[in-house]
Amino acid sequence: MRNRKNKVLIIFIVNLSLLMVTPGCSPKYISQLKDQFGVTIKKKDVALIKQEEKWDLNGDGFYWADIKIRPGFDIDAFFNAYEFRELPISEDIPVGEKYSYLSTVNKGKYLFKADSNDVRDFRILLFDDEREVLFFYYQFY
Repeated sequence: MRNRKNKVLIIFIVNLSLLMVTPGCSPKYISQLKDQFGVTIKKKDVALIKQEEKWDLNGDGFYWADIKIRPGFDIDAFFNAYEFRELPISEDIPVGEKYSYLSTVNKGKYLFKADSNDVRDFRILLFDDEREVLFFYYQFY
């Protein structure tokens, strides 16, 4: 009986140690910012408002997220670190699922990346000054 208790205790300690050592997973919107733009932002500085994604079986589709910037986050340093540009958007953006939202933002900054192989494939990270929201969108066709 005592031997069994020791085994259970050892298993519990090993599992607890693994939980303490294993880093937490980043939410999808934070990992996608890093993957698609190389932008690093901490979970404590933002809050997810809404996200949506839709992919066809052939890989065509989009990912979209609205991310609220929390008070205390140095947005100006963030803009400078990643070379955001002032609105209006100077690039030609193909019409996508969420294009109508982009046209409603009048004041803010943005990052834009287009695929050189297919003009329909692009990524945009747009900051809406009025709502203090990051709009993150990418599509592949």
